[in-house]
Amino acid sequence: MGGVEQTQYSANFIETCQEVDNYKTVLDYVNASLMGVVQRNPKLISNPMERMEYEYHENENPFEALYPALKDICGQMNNGGNELKKQLDAAAKLGSIHRDFHRRSRRCLRSVRLFLCIEYEELCEARRILNERRQDMDFAKHELKNAKAPEVVEMKNLVYENAQKHFESHLQKVITFITGCPN
Repeated sequence: MGGVEQTQYSANFIETCQEVDNYKTVLDYVNASLMGVVQRNPKLISNPMERMEYEYHENENPFEALYPALKDICGQMNNGGNELKKQLDAAAKLGSIHRDFHRRSRRCLRSVRLFLCIEYEELCEARRILNERRQDMDFAKHELKNAKAPEVVEMKNLVYENAQKHFESHLQKVITFITGCPN
């Protein structure tokens, strides 16, 4: 701002905000990598900011899709049917195990995605509002310094104290939010 002196945040506050931003960047990468491991079909991997629905629909799991084909072949074969029946049983078991794996992986990634999709966005919004409060406080301080008449000084002092109170309360909210984030 022009001739308005800007209030500076403490080095510790700036460093902590930077750590949270770095944490978010790393979590984005980890989340994308884990979703790539969990769901090998890239068509079914959702955008990290969307609903996490990478599970196969009913009977679309590759192991479940293999089961009817193996069952048909097993019924047509006379010799070696026992070996194929073992494969048939394995395909049925792998389908349910794979579906359970997807369900469990979703549960494990829930807190990561909660931070990425909701908590980090709330923190960014709180930091944006904090910067607005800081600008309001700095402008009120500038107006107070430039006031000449006693009644104007008194009024500007009340405005400055109010702006400072709003800034401090919002700063405490942001600090509380940041300290609640994982390190």
